[in-house]
Formats: sequence, structure tokens, C-alpha cells
Amino acid sequence: MIRIEAFVLLPAYQTNTWLIRDDESKDAILIDPSAPDRALAAKIESLGLTMRAIVNTHGHGDHIGGNNYFRNICKCPVLIHSADAQMLIDNKKNLSEYMGTPLQINAADRLLNDGDIIDMGKHQ
Repeated sequence: MIRIEAFVLLPAYQTNTWLIRDDESKDAILIDPSAPDRALAAKIESLGLTMRAIVNTHGHGDHIGGNNYFRNICKCPVLIHSADAQMLIDNKKNLSEYMGTPLQINAADRLLNDGDIIDMGKHQ
């Protein structure tokens, strides 16, 4: 069974972070980790999930702030559409400079393009 859970890691912006997981295979994908969060990291660990990817739907600062944190903890690649790739490493483009919280985010590990498929166990 696929489960989808929403978490608000950055309450000031009410940005949703999504954990999509397959109970059978224990594979999971994290979407838009807005900020580092120990409680979500602990949940991922307690469920014994294997994170297949962190996916950013776009590159605004309130959707990418937790990329490095979760990448390091979950040992999985960060994916973003090629049109937004520069937003991960340019604080003016991702708007974090103007939000008063400039980010130190690494470049994506994989660039996505329209029509690309992301695998999660036996699901796509």
C-alpha cells in the first residue's frame, strides 16, 4: 500500500513536505523538504524506510531548505527539473536571500525533464 503524508516543517510559510512510502517494499520518496527536521528524520528511521530520492517540485527557498539535511541522513539523491536547477545554488533565484535566510544548498544529483519517471520500488 502506498501512503502519502504531509508535514509542515517551515510553519512561517506553511509549506508542505510530502513523504510517499510503500509499506510493502519500505521504499520512499521525500518531496519538497522545506527545512531540516529531526522528528521527520526519526520517523523515516523508525519505519525502516529506504529513501530513493528527494524531489523538489521547484526551487523556491521554502521548498529546498532541508535538501542537504535529508540528503545526508537518508543517503539519497536530490532531483529537480532542469529548468529550476540553478535555483538550488543561487539564493537570489530561490528567493532565500530576500526572505532573510540565505541557504547553503548543494546542486541536484539528477536533473529531471518533462516525461521522466521516478522509480520507487515496483512503483513509478
